[in-house]
Amino acid sequence: MKSFLRLLLGSSVAAVCLHCQDPGVEFTSAAGDFSAVFPGPVSQIEEPIDSPDGPVVARMAVHMQPMTPVRQYIVSSNALPAAVLQSGGPAERLLRGRAGLLRRYPGQIESEESIESGRHPGRAFEIRTRSGQRIVARLFEIKGRLYVVSALTPDEPGEIRRARKFVRSFQYLGSD
Repeated sequence: MKSFLRLLLGSSVAAVCLHCQDPGVEFTSAAGDFSAVFPGPVSQIEEPIDSPDGPVVARMAVHMQPMTPVRQYIVSSNALPAAVLQSGGPAERLLRGRAGLLRRYPGQIESEESIESGRHPGRAFEIRTRSGQRIVARLFEIKGRLYVVSALTPDEPGEIRRARKFVRSFQYLGSD
């Protein structure tokens, strides 16, 4: 299961925006299951991924602008294999998802809390990476899918505010 989450968080990118500015673009996934306000246009793909824990379907939407320093805004919606869903509970799977982000972007957790989207469990946290950037993220497990909402930005107050605004814009649109 750990290898699945590492694969999921290490290779599945759903919606990416690099060095974007406000006011933002309201984006709704093609499946209609989530919306978020991105700092730029987004295109979508759906991709099957083979993982050690079983096949995964990743729904992805991508917007990229190659700029330095890197700024990424990401939302991914990934089906969890049955083996993953049958082991542990949602809280444990969310912590493993957070651990996957820490493996990909080593650093220090600056803040963390349990949250909800509707009645669905989630985790909100911020990481200061060893490379001097900040990750602002929220993870939710909803109806057998892992939603990862994150922003990777320079560790500067204005950038962090923009990242927090982005992750808070995520809304699950499906029925409970």
